[in-house]
Amino acid sequence: MHPRLPLALFALIVWSGQRLLSKVALSSLGTEKFYLLSAVVSLITYTPYLLFRPPGPSELPPALGLACLMAITFGVNHRGDSAGTSRRGVTADGTEPGPDRAAGGHGPERAVGMDRIEEE
Repeated sequence: MHPRLPLALFALIVWSGQRLLSKVALSSLGTEKFYLLSAVVSLITYTPYLLFRPPGPSELPPALGLACLMAITFGVNHRGDSAGTSRRGVTADGTEPGPDRAAGGHGPERAVGMDRIEEE
């Protein structure tokens, strides 16, 4: 057995659990509260690391660039999701749409008032 196999299996189990918890939280809290919770957890997690090991000046531009790219990507995905464009194929999180969504129907996660946005 490879020495890293137990660690890889542990990482897979932790990732699977985190993914499951994220799906449950997203479906029960809604998108806005889910992202707020995610931001709070990230701040709690990364602030101590930032305080104990502050980045050097040369590390800031790449980090800022990556953050900007992530924000742009989120904005593009969020705009596409809110306009209803993701229901024509694979959803924004990379999963297959349900049968009613694949046929162009409105799935249960459709927000109230989305028909108004599509008509404009």
